[in-house]
Amino acid sequence: MKNGQRTFWSLFVLVALCFVETSGSVLWGQSQAASIVGVVTGPDGNAIPNATISVSSRALQLTKLTTTTDSQGAYKFPNQQCCA
Repeated sequence: MKNGQRTFWSLFVLVALCFVETSGSVLWGQSQAASIVGVVTGPDGNAIPNATISVSSRALQLTKLTTTTDSQGAYKFPNQQCCA
């Protein structure tokens, strides 16, 4: 093997190892949380304020959460952990 080829392959292996080492930290940067948002409306399309909203999930081991819609019928369950 010529000296130039050896240098090339050494550099290639070094770059590949650096990529493998740093790719794991990028993957761990992903979040496992999500927000649930929506708007409650009636059959006429008008927003329903002060409606009680509940969510739960056995599959995600999410206990029952409850909130109330605002004056425009909007609700939000922020930063709920999933897929843990």
